[in-house]
Amino acid sequence: MLNGKLNVRGGVSFAYPAGGCQMKRVRVLIVDDEPDVLVILNDLLRFHLVDPLVDTARSGTAALALIRRHDYDLVISDVLMPDMDGFTLTGKVGAVRPNTPTILVTAHGDGDVGVRAMNSGAYAFVTKPIDHEYLMAWVARAIHMGRLGRNLESQRNALRRETEVLQRANLALHEAIEKHRSHE
Repeated sequence: MLNGKLNVRGGVSFAYPAGGCQMKRVRVLIVDDEPDVLVILNDLLRFHLVDPLVDTARSGTAALALIRRHDYDLVISDVLMPDMDGFTLTGKVGAVRPNTPTILVTAHGDGDVGVRAMNSGAYAFVTKPIDHEYLMAWVARAIHMGRLGRNLESQRNALRRETEVLQRANLALHEAIEKHRSHE
């Protein structure tokens, strides 16, 4: 993000509403058991996104360890992996980081796989061979929506804290009034 905008080279960018999202570098995790796919997606993101932080994992288990340590803007995962499929990983990402969208990618895409992807909580489902513009459009939207979700959660937490402060102050005021009345 630069100047309130998630900059995506190649024509796709999304402006954030005023005061909408904090400006920070985009952090993406790519999960695939095939090293060549990790390299290709890493290069694609580095070419299209402005100064991204990109991590890679070769298994769902390794990905979950990273997700517990880092707050990613997006996870891009293969569907078919030996230790954990992308559907399961997506569900676990949602449990650990509810505002982190996941895009699932597979070479074995059909209607059933797409439905399973959406039912697992995936933000999008992309089939191989990957159309770079199509993927990057989903990447930009997913990052934008994830950041809006984080911002909303942050505002809800701030409102919750302020409400608690006001409730305590209100209770103290009522106690003071009752104490004053009892002394009259």
